[in-house]
Amino acid sequence: MNTAEAPLFTPLLMHDAPLASRTLLEQAHRYYGFVPNLIATMAHSPSALRVYLNADLGFQHGTLTPGEQQIVFLAASKENACRYCTTSHSAARKVLC
Repeated sequence: MNTAEAPLFTPLLMHDAPLASRTLLEQAHRYYGFVPNLIATMAHSPSALRVYLNADLGFQHGTLTPGEQQIVFLAASKENACRYCTTSHSAARKVLC
């Protein structure tokens, strides 16, 4: 028996996102080469997406190397018990470290 609850929000495709989110999704696609599910899900709220991407941009321009940033993301993913994010940041860390 599957006891997992359905998510409140699901990732949006570019053409399904609110107009105000589409430019932000396009920017994310150019940067990452794809649109990560977290970002595609935040596209439901253009304001939330904008805040997240600005915070991420600030983190990228900090003093940590890209590999160190992935270690921080990995630690947060493990703390939040998110298998999807843990797998994603583990793979990124291996590439960057």
